[in-house]
Amino acid sequence: MFNLRRLRNVSFLVVTLLIAFNLPVQATDPGAGLRGSVIYWGNRTEPGMTVNLNGGGWMVDTVTDAVGNYVFQNLGSGVGVINPVLAKGGTLKPMTADLAVPIGGPGDLLVNLGIYGGEEYPTGLPVSIRVAAEPIVAKPGEVVTMTVTITNNTTNSLHQVYITDLFPADLTPMEIGSTAGTPWIGGKFAAAAIGLMEPGKVQTLTIAAQLNPNMSPEKIITNKASVFYAESAATQAEVKINDGTVTNHLPETGGGYALPMAAFALVAVIWGVRRVRLGRAI
Repeated sequence: MFNLRRLRNVSFLVVTLLIAFNLPVQATDPGAGLRGSVIYWGNRTEPGMTVNLNGGGWMVDTVTDAVGNYVFQNLGSGVGVINPVLAKGGTLKPMTADLAVPIGGPGDLLVNLGIYGGEEYPTGLPVSIRVAAEPIVAKPGEVVTMTVTITNNTTNSLHQVYITDLFPADLTPMEIGSTAGTPWIGGKFAAAAIGLMEPGKVQTLTIAAQLNPNMSPEKIITNKASVFYAESAATQAEVKINDGTVTNHLPETGGGYALPMAAFALVAVIWGVRRVRLGRAI
């Protein structure tokens, strides 16, 4: 007969032995969340800064502490977009807009956000990101290959490196591959957990995505990819299909933030993740 008390005792013993021998206990923490710093580029981390996390059907704010760190907890599972909340009409600008992040993995995800002053986007970034589409001009229903390339520009190893891409309504990711780490697709969300990135290393995420067969042939489709990592602030790049414009940095022209149109698609992205390995041709 099934004995719940005996099962609990065995489970406790197993965990105790794992800890005693310094072995990792692998589990999805239901209280796992999102944490990081808001970095005022070239100056310091920014205390007292509001950070907004939007999950499509829900939204939550937090404020950075005295040393510029923020934390969200008990988020459940899914995908969200995160933004620093800046004063409208102010001089500060975000280094990323609607940064897509996975929620609900084991432990907390580390995402550092950057802000800057002045008109020029910060230079000398530890990691650069490029995004390309082939073909750049495509017909409704056609498959477009998106290539996201990141480069470690430093002489140091970088840690907890992620590439993410939340696709717009008329572009759906189908297949994925990466040169390192674990790539996956969940609905409109595509990502790769690169992990460690050695000095000077270049890594690539490749995604085959299909345009909506019913979209207007003249419609311009904007796809934006992001990279974040433990040592410094996240950055982004975007490409416009049927327009040909590629932007490797995405400075904002003013303060504040807008609720992303992509947020309405987030409701359907609740962790129906299908992992597609590199061995599958793109």
